[in-house]
Amino acid sequence: MTEMEVEASARAEDDEFIQKQIELEQQAQLDEALKIRARKWQQKRVKKFKQESKGRLVSMQNSDMPVEQLRKIVKDHGDMSSRKFRNDKRIYLGALK
Repeated sequence: MTEMEVEASARAEDDEFIQKQIELEQQAQLDEALKIRARKWQQKRVKKFKQESKGRLVSMQNSDMPVEQLRKIVKDHGDMSSRKFRNDKRIYLGALK
């Protein structure tokens, strides 16, 4: 082998080594970016779906209606299957709950 061939092969090896180093650095940067995105996504999911109370109190207690008013509702709308009460059925049944 001549000196020129040795230098050319040395340059080719150096170029390959440099190219591999660049690819490894780029892969490391992509991995780091992916880890950051995954961490941010996880934090958003935890924040959105955490089970702690958020200071909102909802009272599910219904106030008792007078017996006379309940009797009147049942008497007036006892048969809720008619077409007349089709749209109001939910409202009336909700009032009775």
